[in-house]
Amino acid sequence: MSSVLSIVTAPLELFIRLRDEIIRYQTSRKARERLFNALNYEVKVYNDKIDRISDLGKKAIPLLRSLKEKPAISKFNKLLLIISPFPILCMALVDAFIATCKRCRSIEKNEAFMHHLFFGSPILYDFVKRMANTYEAKDTVRIGEDYYTFFSLYEDEILKDVKESDMEGIVKEARSYIEAINRFALKTRRINRVARRAFIRNFSRFHQEISKKVIFEGTIIDIKHYVPRKLLPVIILLEEISIT
Repeated sequence: MSSVLSIVTAPLELFIRLRDEIIRYQTSRKARERLFNALNYEVKVYNDKIDRISDLGKKAIPLLRSLKEKPAISKFNKLLLIISPFPILCMALVDAFIATCKRCRSIEKNEAFMHHLFFGSPILYDFVKRMANTYEAKDTVRIGEDYYTFFSLYEDEILKDVKESDMEGIVKEARSYIEAINRFALKTRRINRVARRAFIRNFSRFHQEISKKVIFEGTIIDIKHYVPRKLLPVIILLEEISIT
């Protein structure tokens, strides 16, 4: 799941960073303004899903700390109830990503606009092209080598205000909870059945939906460093939690 979340959040995080920077320094031009306006709805939906996932993470992290310091099955059961909606929100986030790719496909067809965007902001031009080319028919997306190349080309723009030490600290803290979580995950008889079933059902549904909507080509590359920092703890946890 986490690889999918990284993939769908990273490019839109770059777009939002660029939008905020242009607004801050008042250097926007017509082509860029029109692009932001054209994608305004899709970005609002995306941000809403990010915020809702982040809010659940804020509820889960204090409980994780408590579970690590003073393990108790009651805390673990409460944690399961909190995180069980994550897969549903993640599906909505993937749908928002697909909708943005589809919208970029429509924008790309306007040749005169794309011409002006190319000279006004090459990075936004490449953003539209990459998102548009990612979209496939019938609301699916294809993730391959070209998609990852986009991030390597514009890494400086995406990560210019991100401190490596901060990212490492977030990853280290999140992973420190995994041992405590998985210790309880093995004790299936003591896990609340309702919470466990909800968790497994939602995760299974997520994977079923993703297999229909996201096509992967080649090796899946780890791009967690490009995702919104407030989502990183959740992504790490979803990557390593194992409850079956």
